[in-house]
Amino acid sequence: MGQVVSTIISAVTMIFIARVLGAESYGEYTITMIPVSIAMLLQDLGVSTSITRFCANYRQQDDNTRLKEIVWTGILFTLSISTVVSLTLFFASDLISSVFLLNPRLGYLLKVASFAVLGNGFYSSAQAVFTGYEKMHLRSIIQIIWSISRGIFAVALVWLGYGKFGVIISYSLSYLLAGLLGILFVYLFIKFRNGSELVGFRGIFQLLLGFGLPIYAGSLLSSGLSQWYNSLMILNVPTDLIGNYGAATNFGVLVSFLTMPIGTVLFPLFSRVDRNDPQLKLLFDSAVKYTTLLATPIVALLILMSSSLIQVIYGLNYPYAALYLSGYLLLFVFEGLGGTSLSYLILGIGETRVSFISMIVTFIVGVPLSFVLISRYQILGLIAASIIAPRFGWLFIIFWMKKNIGFTIDWSGSLKIYGLTIGVFIVSYFVLNFLNLDGWLKLVIGSVLFFALFFLGLPFTRILNKGALRELDKVVSVSGPVTPILRYLISVIRLLTK
Repeated sequence: MGQVVSTIISAVTMIFIARVLGAESYGEYTITMIPVSIAMLLQDLGVSTSITRFCANYRQQDDNTRLKEIVWTGILFTLSISTVVSLTLFFASDLISSVFLLNPRLGYLLKVASFAVLGNGFYSSAQAVFTGYEKMHLRSIIQIIWSISRGIFAVALVWLGYGKFGVIISYSLSYLLAGLLGILFVYLFIKFRNGSELVGFRGIFQLLLGFGLPIYAGSLLSSGLSQWYNSLMILNVPTDLIGNYGAATNFGVLVSFLTMPIGTVLFPLFSRVDRNDPQLKLLFDSAVKYTTLLATPIVALLILMSSSLIQVIYGLNYPYAALYLSGYLLLFVFEGLGGTSLSYLILGIGETRVSFISMIVTFIVGVPLSFVLISRYQILGLIAASIIAPRFGWLFIIFWMKKNIGFTIDWSGSLKIYGLTIGVFIVSYFVLNFLNLDGWLKLVIGSVLFFALFFLGLPFTRILNKGALRELDKVVSVSGPVTPILRYLISVIRLLTK
């Protein structure tokens, strides 16, 4: 629920910003964030991922001394690196904006944005601890504080006439505020038994970096590929089209807010299960099925409604955003082939080398492919390269899983979900075209029609059998105020299945 609330707030904020700034200014804001995202990657060295894994692992072993060492050594290390990277970005901002961004006017924006790197160091290390300890309520509180503060600061400063400069200020302030509160929460709420002391800093550094560096190296390759894409985009694409693409990608959060909470809890969960435990396959299959069941229909609906959605939200300021949105959303259709669950499974069982090799494969394919596609097809080429290149790394992991763990994806379950989604998409498309609707009316009627058809189709595909319905009934019992609604829907599916 915290992820949902945070994502909705962030989405509304970014839509407001994009609508007010317009394509040109929003394109400059998008370009300014490129070196900031690189700096945020450089600051971590994979330590945040290591903190989460070893907190989960040592809690399982009830090793309190090691837990204290992992938490505070990891936090202090991350903060030290973040400070250095933030200062480097601040003093090099003019050079970066001139040489890399090809726009010297963005230097002052980059200076302000550099403080977000420091705040992110606090934020990411605290969130890693909360996830490892499964203190998801604390993680959600910090995440919501970040979203709300960013929204309030951004709307206020843009309203006062500060434009993209105000948006950058809000970005940095929100990270600093949420990050400092996160560290305070770790100090107040993460307790250790009396007598546990900090010992063996050197050994803990080796442990954190030994696990984290292969992940970090893989992330560098992945981010390096993304920045290669961004560099080609800056060289080949006009700023207004970059703004259209940035406006389109804002809707990606509508999918990720469904998949990210699952991924967040899967990593510590997989870290606690032995690779030879029969439960591992059950956990993996369930994770893939439910993530696909949530993400795939949302993706299909957003593609179906892309033109009306852009028109209603942005007006006529972003004429190419609907096309870019439809292409960009295809990145999320691969949950049925492992997607988020596959990545966290590999990391959870400690196979960082496998993850790293898959990144190498993706990088080797992505560099020449993107050079050809982006130079010829601009944003559409960028989207195509982003979709095609990772599939080669995915193939490597699939073959490795089958050979070394003994199982792979439940292909039949995923194909059923894909088949149902495609069928519902086709029927909805022809019905809406026949009715000739537009604007809000099309969004409302189309959404109701799509989900009604999808919901009614579930029992007939046998995607949710009796065992799966029993699992869901247990899951929704901790869903708070929406529990009665979800249980009613499950009861209807159960009745239709019979």
